[in-house]
Amino acid sequence: MSDRIKSYFLQSLLVAGLTLTTGMAYGIDPGAPDTLRLDSSVAYSGGSGELPVYIFNDEPLSGIEVTLSWDSPDITVDSFSFVGGRLVSFTATGWANIDTGLSIYFIAFENMLPPGNGLLGTIYFSYLSTINPQLVTVDTATLTAPQVEYSTLFSDDFNPPFKPQVVRGYLDIQTGGCCLGDRGNIDNSPDDVVDISDLVYLIDYMFANGPAPVCPEEANLDGDALQTIDISDLVYLVDFMFQNGAPPPPCY
Repeated sequence: MSDRIKSYFLQSLLVAGLTLTTGMAYGIDPGAPDTLRLDSSVAYSGGSGELPVYIFNDEPLSGIEVTLSWDSPDITVDSFSFVGGRLVSFTATGWANIDTGLSIYFIAFENMLPPGNGLLGTIYFSYLSTINPQLVTVDTATLTAPQVEYSTLFSDDFNPPFKPQVVRGYLDIQTGGCCLGDRGNIDNSPDDVVDISDLVYLIDYMFANGPAPVCPEEANLDGDALQTIDISDLVYLVDFMFQNGAPPPPCY
């Protein structure tokens, strides 16, 4: 299936999900405006960036389409992960790169997304190590690909698709390495502590198609000059945590 046909097929499915109705008359939104909120985070020129995306909805949703773009040509999307988010147990979800943007979708073929507030997923950005320091704005957008228009819409079973309230986010890319102190903070926790969550993160990345470490240097436990993340780093971490092995070496 060509990319154009696949994109058109996905868009058709999304439109079908967004226009799904129960035959009841249009209702009234029961409370506060549904909201799409992009987080803001700091990244470093020697690493990569991540940006969490959150949603709030006060009624069950049968469809979500989120289209995002950013104001810098120096960054690209590596992936979008639903891991840890409210849609992780749903099967009709996905994402796609759209020129200089990103489109994320959810279609409720069976269970709808219940009312709630929490993580939709996380965007993982990459860029050259020579990137200039900059503040990148990430916001919703309407993007057009061949025969398809992508935008940001929510849908329930009682109303036509509607635009949620949006809070834009920022990726603050600063000069320097992302690794701080000693290596091992693989899950990028703010306390910079090496614990079981770092081991779980590394195993998930290596064997379960989990997200890549935000700072690859933190995961390079054995200090390999090529910055390769492999089984030797996992063995090093297990040794340190459970066998009184040597602590991870300093970042520099």
